[in-house]
Amino acid sequence: PDVASYAPFIDAVFNSQDSNMRIPYSISDRPLQAEHPILNGFILLLGLPQSRLLFSDVITLLEIPAIYRAYQLSESDLPTLKQWLIEAGVRWGFDGQSREQLGLPNWQQNTWLYGFKRLLMGYAMQTSDSVFGIVPVQNVEGLDAALLGPLMAFVNDLHEFSQQAKQARQPQQWTPFIHQWQQTFFAPSDEELSVLEHVNVALENWVTGIQAVSFQQEIEHTVFADGLKARLQKANGSQHFMVGKVNFCTLLPMRSIPFKVVAVLGLNDSEYPRSVIPNSLDLMRFKHRLGDRSRRNEDRYLFLEAILSARQSLWLSYKSKNQNNDEAMTPSVVLAELLD
Repeated sequence: PDVASYAPFIDAVFNSQDSNMRIPYSISDRPLQAEHPILNGFILLLGLPQSRLLFSDVITLLEIPAIYRAYQLSESDLPTLKQWLIEAGVRWGFDGQSREQLGLPNWQQNTWLYGFKRLLMGYAMQTSDSVFGIVPVQNVEGLDAALLGPLMAFVNDLHEFSQQAKQARQPQQWTPFIHQWQQTFFAPSDEELSVLEHVNVALENWVTGIQAVSFQQEIEHTVFADGLKARLQKANGSQHFMVGKVNFCTLLPMRSIPFKVVAVLGLNDSEYPRSVIPNSLDLMRFKHRLGDRSRRNEDRYLFLEAILSARQSLWLSYKSKNQNNDEAMTPSVVLAELLD
């Protein structure tokens, strides 16, 4: 039912480096951003102006290869930088002023700027005593200290992007703004360049759609980000389906093709049949009539189709135990009915 949540585990099991043990496989129906971490990074970047510049968000972005390459860093540098930031006590907020903009006290401690002051003071003064009210971080020395420059440049760019993005713009003005910062933050490889092209296509479609209805007003970043995210989070079609490999896909109509083995994972209670968050503009949900689409009934029929497609073996799986307290869990209602 939700192939994207299983995709990392599928890759971990099937993506073996040993060519003799390799089983060819393909994963279909994943959202675009689930296909490559660089798109996840771009979506996280889009949400930064509404966030508090959390330590975890910045580290997640910095761990993306295309981003750390843009700042002349390598993967081996990341553990050192992460350890320094932990020792410097960085938590959230660029500085006290950025916290004040959120309606909170102008407090410098545990901000990125104060953390950098502690790291630089640690490099300048080999002491554990407070200097000018700043407690130095130990072990910031030698050639590794050169890593501070790219790290500070990266965080400063994130802050600058967040500040500039808060200004409302005309729809067509958002395109050069995103392209400019995309070139700043990403140094993509040839493969990643084709992945980032999805961003450009989604951005072009968003602008074209707005121009088609002659909308001339300025658009806030939150509206722009939601529109772009919605296009990047759409499923990437079924171009990988049925290519002579082990196929991992979601349950979709018109897939009732006979297979020797059919396995359905994730038949958990409350997760299947899948629920759809109702749209406040959808008037059909207030007055349902015979023949109207019902996602719940569709999922029940898809389950029946999956059963009928199996020729030699059928495998149905659900979570039977709670991973937190080991309590027994019930299967999906369709699986429970089949067992009965």
